Amino acid sequence: MKRIRRLTILLQLGLLIAGLTAFWIPEGVNFLVNGTRLGEFIQQEQWLQHVNRGIQEVNNTYPFIWYGTDWMVFAHILFAILFYGLYKNPVRNKWLVQFGFVACALIVPLAAIMGYFRGIPMIWQTLDCLFGVIASLLLYQIHKSIRTLEKVNQIRNSLAL
Repeated sequence: MKRIRRLTILLQLGLLIAGLTAFWIPEGVNFLVNGTRLGEFIQQEQWLQHVNRGIQEVNNTYPFIWYGTDWMVFAHILFAILFYGLYKNPVRNKWLVQFGFVACALIVPLAAIMGYFRGIPMIWQTLDCLFGVIASLLLYQIHKSIRTLEKVNQIRNSLAL
C-alpha cells in the first residue's frame, strides 16, 4: 500500500508541475532561451529563439491568449485530484490506472498529428511523448502493486473464512 501511495503522489506531483509551469510560459521560455544553454545543447537554438519571439509578441500584444493555457493548468490540477482515488483506495479505484494508460497513449497521436500541423520539430514532439511514457511507467508500477494487493486481500479473506 505504501508503494502505491508513493507512486501515486509522484504521479500527482508530475501532473501538477507539468500543468503549473504553463502559468509562466512567457517567463519560462524567455529564461530557457536567454538564461540557459538548452538550445545549444540540443541543437535547437534557432527554433527556441523563434518560439520565444512569438511567445513574447503574443504576451505583449494578445495576453488574453494565455487564458486558454490557464484552463490547461486547471485540467492538470483536476487530474492530480482525480488520482487521489488511487491513493485513498487503490483496489476500488484501479479503473484510474486504465484511465491513465489511455490518456498516456493518446499523447502520442496528439503530439504527432498536431505537432505536424503546427510545425513543431520532431525533438519537441518526442519530448511531449516522453511525458506519457514516464507516466505510463509509473502507472504500470501502480498496476502491478494493486494486483499484488488484491492477491494479498484474497488470501486474507480466504483465511478469515
